[in-house]
Amino acid sequence: MLGAGYLILGVFFSIAGCQGSYPEGFAFKDAYPKIKSCTDFTRTLHADRYRRKETRNAEEIFTNVTSGGRQRRDTGEEDLHIVPYLPGIKGQALQLAPSVVIPAINLTIDLWVKAEGGQHPGASILDLFDTCHPSQKNGWRIGIASHEPGKATFFFSIRTDRNPHTTVISAPHEYQPQQWTHLTATFDGTVASLYVDGVLVKADRGQRGPLFSDITRECKVVRLGDKVQRDDALFRGSVDGVRIWNSLLTKSEICSLKEHRGAILDPLVDGNLADADIWVGVNQNDAIKWHFRRAAKPDVDAIVIPKCGETICDNPDVVHRYSNNWKLKQPKTVKYIIVNVADDDGSNPVLTESQITLQDIDLKRAFKPYNITWLLEVTNVNSSFIRTKTILAGCPVALLGNGVCDPECDHPVTHSDAGDCGGIRAECQWLDVENGICDPQCNNQMNDWDGGDCCFGPSDNVSEPCLDPASEFRAYLMLDDLRRMLGLTNTEAVVVHLAEWSIGGSIGFATFPWDNDAFTERGGVVVKPSVFGRQGATGTLIHELGHALGLWHVHHGVTEMECNDPCLETEPSMLLGDMCSDTNPTNEHTTCGNPTDENSPCAVPSIAPTPYKNFMSYAGDDCYEEFSPQQAARMHCHLDHLLTGWLHGSSSAVPSIQIFPPQVMQAGTDSVHIHWQQSLNHRHIRGPSPCGHCIEDDVLVQYAYSAQMKYPVVPHSIEVWIPWLSEGILHDLQLFWSNGESKSLGSLPVQCHSPLTVTLLEEVRLLTKVRLLSKTSLISVDSLAVTSKSQVKICQTCTNVEYLVHRSPAFGDGTRETVVPVTSFTDTDVQPGVRYEYSITTKAGTKVAEFPSPALVYQHGQSFCGDGTTDSDEDCDDGNLRGGDGCDQACRLEAGYRCSGSPAMCYIPANDAQCENVELSIFSCDCGHFTPDGYMDQWPVSVEDITDPACPLHSLLGAPNHEQLCLMCGDPRLSGAASDLAWMACADPYTLPLYYNSDTSNWLEVTFSRPVVPTAIIMYAVSSRAPSNSFWSDKDWVTISLLSHNRTILSTQKLRVNITCDQAPIVSDVAVNPNEGFHHAIGLLLKVPTPDIAIVAIGLRSHLYFDPITHSTCGLDGVYNPYSGTCLRSTCGSPVCEPLFLKYATVNCTGYNHGDVCRVQCFAGYEYESGLDWSWDLKSPVCIEGVWTGVPRCVPVDCGVPVVPHAEPFCDNGHTLGSRCKLECISPAKKTGPPLTIECKPDGMWSFPDSYCLVRCKNSPPVKNATLTDRLCAYGEHNIGKRCDSQCLPGYHVVGQGHGDRANSLECTEEGTWRGPSCVPVQCPPLSAALIGLYSCTNGRNAGSFCTIKCPKPSTTVTKLECLTSGQWSRDPGTCVFSTEPCPTLLNTRELLFNCPNPSPVGSTCSVQCVSYDRIPVLSAALNQDTQGGDSRERIDLVTCISSQQWFPAVADIQCLDRCQEEFTSDGYCDAVNNHAHCQWDGGDCCPSTVDGGVVRPFPSQCTHECTCVDPTAEENRRRNRVRRHHGADHVRPLRNV
Repeated sequence: MLGAGYLILGVFFSIAGCQGSYPEGFAFKDAYPKIKSCTDFTRTLHADRYRRKETRNAEEIFTNVTSGGRQRRDTGEEDLHIVPYLPGIKGQALQLAPSVVIPAINLTIDLWVKAEGGQHPGASILDLFDTCHPSQKNGWRIGIASHEPGKATFFFSIRTDRNPHTTVISAPHEYQPQQWTHLTATFDGTVASLYVDGVLVKADRGQRGPLFSDITRECKVVRLGDKVQRDDALFRGSVDGVRIWNSLLTKSEICSLKEHRGAILDPLVDGNLADADIWVGVNQNDAIKWHFRRAAKPDVDAIVIPKCGETICDNPDVVHRYSNNWKLKQPKTVKYIIVNVADDDGSNPVLTESQITLQDIDLKRAFKPYNITWLLEVTNVNSSFIRTKTILAGCPVALLGNGVCDPECDHPVTHSDAGDCGGIRAECQWLDVENGICDPQCNNQMNDWDGGDCCFGPSDNVSEPCLDPASEFRAYLMLDDLRRMLGLTNTEAVVVHLAEWSIGGSIGFATFPWDNDAFTERGGVVVKPSVFGRQGATGTLIHELGHALGLWHVHHGVTEMECNDPCLETEPSMLLGDMCSDTNPTNEHTTCGNPTDENSPCAVPSIAPTPYKNFMSYAGDDCYEEFSPQQAARMHCHLDHLLTGWLHGSSSAVPSIQIFPPQVMQAGTDSVHIHWQQSLNHRHIRGPSPCGHCIEDDVLVQYAYSAQMKYPVVPHSIEVWIPWLSEGILHDLQLFWSNGESKSLGSLPVQCHSPLTVTLLEEVRLLTKVRLLSKTSLISVDSLAVTSKSQVKICQTCTNVEYLVHRSPAFGDGTRETVVPVTSFTDTDVQPGVRYEYSITTKAGTKVAEFPSPALVYQHGQSFCGDGTTDSDEDCDDGNLRGGDGCDQACRLEAGYRCSGSPAMCYIPANDAQCENVELSIFSCDCGHFTPDGYMDQWPVSVEDITDPACPLHSLLGAPNHEQLCLMCGDPRLSGAASDLAWMACADPYTLPLYYNSDTSNWLEVTFSRPVVPTAIIMYAVSSRAPSNSFWSDKDWVTISLLSHNRTILSTQKLRVNITCDQAPIVSDVAVNPNEGFHHAIGLLLKVPTPDIAIVAIGLRSHLYFDPITHSTCGLDGVYNPYSGTCLRSTCGSPVCEPLFLKYATVNCTGYNHGDVCRVQCFAGYEYESGLDWSWDLKSPVCIEGVWTGVPRCVPVDCGVPVVPHAEPFCDNGHTLGSRCKLECISPAKKTGPPLTIECKPDGMWSFPDSYCLVRCKNSPPVKNATLTDRLCAYGEHNIGKRCDSQCLPGYHVVGQGHGDRANSLECTEEGTWRGPSCVPVQCPPLSAALIGLYSCTNGRNAGSFCTIKCPKPSTTVTKLECLTSGQWSRDPGTCVFSTEPCPTLLNTRELLFNCPNPSPVGSTCSVQCVSYDRIPVLSAALNQDTQGGDSRERIDLVTCISSQQWFPAVADIQCLDRCQEEFTSDGYCDAVNNHAHCQWDGGDCCPSTVDGGVVRPFPSQCTHECTCVDPTAEENRRRNRVRRHHGADHVRPLRNV
């Protein structure tokens, strides 16, 4: 049984004879998924059947390959080899054999990855880790990270044994699920780099020197697909070709690896994962699953959907093809259906015949100039039941009366959303429900519509309306209910409904062709009857049908965008806004003329002339005149490729037209290989068949849209698209099979930019239903698809699309065309210098497309895009016709990339660890902070947290370093307020005292060394958590005030915090009020509204050589000195500065006269002293009036207090350059070699120690109630991570698992102890509460216990039963005959309400609830205190009358606690109200071992005892031996690892 709080969504494939009703959710439809994302829309057609074909046909064939052997199998195809599938189960992973020596420097790692969609954050694909000190997280890793919710990318992280921080390099683009991706990572001891598909996407200089020393090499292990750290995640997907070199490959060599060309130096690890001598299973008990992979072949990209687009018809090249080719816009007739409701006898229709006729005439007139006409069909529905009800649209039943005012349901007929929008209403008392009287305060969803008291029959009582959606007497009918009753889908025509609604001023709405509902009964068009078929009121339907054919509003790019949306249209564009460059950007307006832009939400001006006469504007019928040419092209494109079912006549039954010419892919001396785009309807549909969903190998792809499905299949994979995210969005995914069995896949992560995919390699059963379980009602499932295994019988009867290849001149045999079944053709009959023309026509059986594609004109021997040579008319040529790698399929340079050479090698210049000239004048992570010429930037010399003086502030002092400037939002190093990289509020703003104008926020004051007239404020800030919304809120603003020397506030302004993860400073100009003049500022006051904002750096910008205030005080006898910012006497000549000599530095000066500058460079091992501010340049003193000003000091580097695993440092001479520290191992660790000493080196890090401290576990202790199965564990000592297997004794099972789960294991931990689950007795179900006091058991409900039940006198019945090891009783306990004397009547108390039968004999139950809805009944703490001191009180919903005529549990033992606030469970904050057993210990937020990130953040921040870790299952409360580390010194600098 499912616990409370779960939302169940069922997806049924075959429910013949199914009883009951199921929620609207999923079935399988003849449509593309919407593919909506959270904030970004970058994608190609990877979600539709076209991309499925490309991926599957070109890449792989799945088979059931047993794990018994990994030798190559004879498949009959030389391009097949086996690769491992990693299912995301701990232990089912591979490990590199110990004989392989892994390089510590100058290494290259290369592999192919095919990742499932929906990976847990931090999923590890391949990693090198330290088995001796696993908690240190040293080594390297290639995996998948999620720095923003729903956005997952490949990453390469690296950390040497000497570095305290991990460098994380993330790819800028999301990974594509179920597609093979080539990954390469390199490290040369200075620069770590990540390549994706041969492209250098990012590099970083955050690590220096070797990864490890020879001494610790024996601790290093490389694992594939395993979970190394406690907070790691397991990778799901396939991996191939893992190769490791002990040398650094060049860019060209890495490109060659990706393209499978050229000879490369032999690797240290050769890539054959099936070689059992190189790769061994991590756990031999968990077999690896293998499948065949076909070697990749050259291909081209699918038609790319633009970043802001939805379908291929948003691609500018496609639109241009349609605009410029009259053949593509030949006349089309579109079918539409009008639903007209009347009374039973046909009278009183919603629409008259004259209205319908008028509307049809105007509709045809509007579309006629664009070769589109309409064929009308009227569906008359004669039903007085429907006619008498108000048809409501836009109000989901789940929102009606849900306690929140939902504007879409705020309508008179719903009684203002069942009172939710009607102001304050009386509280519904429990006793008022179902009392026979309609109580308006209870007439809502939360109170079960007053228990039905308001729906006894038809009523005209306006104050007591029937609102229950399940009652036939309600006064409304939801449009979706009407649609279901009529069963009219939009598969073969667009359906038009008439309805009312209350949302704003809208008078119609429609589904777009890419919407999930476009072809279902929930799709189509809805308009209000008042604007249909009336004089001057026919434009609404024309407007809405424009949407149905794929058009946006003309103001979509301005008014309907968030101000920070990358699709905001500020100039005419085919890639932004409404995707039409012939409709100028405009603000929304309803007048027949250009708008005034007074209320422009983003201050984006309209560009005249605005398209106010366009049918897709809001100008209205009197103004509507036209569609634009590009709009017409997009409508024709959608009709050809997505809406073919709506077309009348033969045009809907022929294959689609090839709109692009073929392309040359390869050429030889006497041959040429061409390729073209696949037909979108590549299986010809014969009537109502599934052929439109069949792809290669007779695989069936089915999308869900309702509860019915004709074709149960053996599944190969499942895809789920979630368009937006919330906590607990997908708690479980359950599969149901035709044989009645089911399978639970557990909680799975989802990304809203890509689908969750689940591959079922070994499944052979027929899938009939999929069930999604969510912990929240805030779930939206965009689509769900099931892909079958191959050879589905119903697909074998379908007619495949073929292609006619036309050539001029004719082929050598005299023919001019040939037929091929695939999208490529090799012509072996060509001659050098001869000109050929190739065109393609799609055919299916006897049906042929209306005309061929445009022709490819090719002269054999000429160069072409994709030949690897960059020609004069090409930006680049990387030897392929794929985009996304810097050089697109037309050999044009892609935005953000640079390419060079032939074949072109592409990279992303931003963040490549190389400061290039183009980056010097802008901010970049490679070049650091940029100060414009003529300006000076100051950084704080002191910082004070006014709200919480104890909050760490050191990260804000001085100029930001490279590591800080390159921070991204959601960086794991920002967890906790004590980050060395950024400041985050330690206090919770909601619990703060009042400061400054009675505002509650975190207040921060920063001070600079030099008072200046500021020109700008500079702030680097990110979100410490990944942003969850695409819009700004009040919490995203930081208020900053300028302070004078006496802390007087000069001016105040707001800066928007950058939560979009862009690596750029926020620069806000300081405006000067002419009425107030100039002021000197020396500090800033910041008001930060949320601790989620991480401030990395804060600076003050001013003019370098001009201070207007000082200048104005110089007078007639003074001269303003721009270098010093002071007034000088007007005297001739200036004193000369003495030569400058500095300790530990080289000094190079331009001279020694006034204004000369010196350049200071500290020696290796020395650094500029922190805490100082040297005016305009940290390293450049200036000679002013004979004195050097701004002279820095070089001091020895400080390595900080060393942190050595399992060791305590003793540093008698400090921590600076040359200092040496002795290390002593902390018990139970033992030294592995000579005495441990380390030295502070010139690079600011401690040296490798001469040996290390190693923790080992003694022989495995006897496991209680179990037998040890691994006999070697009983002897000697064992390394950290060693697993010792055991078997629970009969009658026992592993705690937390099923009764039959007896296989157990203990693991050696870093504390030198064994950790693992215990074996607990199998227990039988509790006996009936009515029998309490009548039975006795030898061992409770544990297996093996014998119980005797003696019924009360005069009965002599005695029942004996045994609890079996299966967890079931040996027999039915039976029933007893009890006295008819009832239990005493339960009276309500001040806290509790009881609902009991009257009378209440033995065995009857009473429901229990608290008087306050915000509280729940539980057993008192005295009965439920656990051994760890935690509160594990059990929730009580029922009390039972037992044989002694007493209630159990007793009323005195029940009390009320605050109800769990589920929306705050597992949110990263420890909420005191949820830190109880009945709230699942706040989802783990209150214990470091269970909270994400390992840092507990109490809420409120002053919470102490209530927010401690009391979860008895948490590691802290299960561990008995704890190792406490002591560092013995104040942490004046960040700790440094060794």
